[in-house]
Amino acid sequence: KNPTTPAPTSPSPIDCGQTLTGDYNGQVIDFFVNIPYDGDMTLDASTSSLRVVQLSNNQQGISSANGIMTMHDLSSGTYTFSLDLGSSIGQFSVSTQCVPKLTCGESVSGAYNGKTI
Repeated sequence: KNPTTPAPTSPSPIDCGQTLTGDYNGQVIDFFVNIPYDGDMTLDASTSSLRVVQLSNNQQGISSANGIMTMHDLSSGTYTFSLDLGSSIGQFSVSTQCVPKLTCGESVSGAYNGKTI
């Protein structure tokens, strides 16, 4: 009897600022990211142990072959993404970063992380 590799399960939703990591078994991984406010979101899967074939968001109709994707002017909510690292087996890592949309007269405060604002 041939062993079978179980299909990947969809990870629980993550929030902006969190990183999703895990084992990759040659199957596309669908995952969800919550953005609590209107703004921009960047996903970075370039540190995965395997080469990114495609990182995509069907809701926005965009994809990236280099593993880094930035979407602008998103409404708050939960977004679905797909990560394809080909047919190899290894580790994946997707970090998220979000920036709220500001209008004139608004301000943002918080801890500075050393990155360009």
